[in-house]
This record gives sequence, C-alpha cells and structure tokens, in this order.
Amino acid sequence: STILAANFFSKRESNLISPEPLELDLAAQANQRESSTNDSLAGLFAWTILGFLVLESLVRSLRTHRLRRA
Repeated sequence: STILAANFFSKRESNLISPEPLELDLAAQANQRESSTNDSLAGLFAWTILGFLVLESLVRSLRTHRLRRA
C-alpha cells in the first residue's frame, strides 16, 4: 500500500509540474488559429491599400489622357 500511495503522489506532482499534452495541444492550436487570423487580416488590409492605389493611378491616368485629348 505504501508503494501505491507513493506512485499516486508522484503522478499527481508530475501533473502539477507539467500540464497534460492535450491541454498544451489545444493551447498551441488556439495560438496558431489566432496568428493565422491576424495574418489574413493583415493580408486583406495590404491588398485593400494596394487596390486603392492602383485604382487611383488608373483614374489619374484616364483624367490626364482625357485632358490631353480635349
């Protein structure tokens, strides 16, 4: 019975020291999901700015072209 008790306490201590692999895995998955969401938001923001710049330069070139023709 002393061996069983010692075994039980050593298992409890190791659980307190290191969390279960499942908990670590879930935390890692949550971090990964959050970082990929941040990446996609940053990408969307960058593409939006790029699109506006292209559109602006297109409109500007069309205006100058019309002014030259008239």
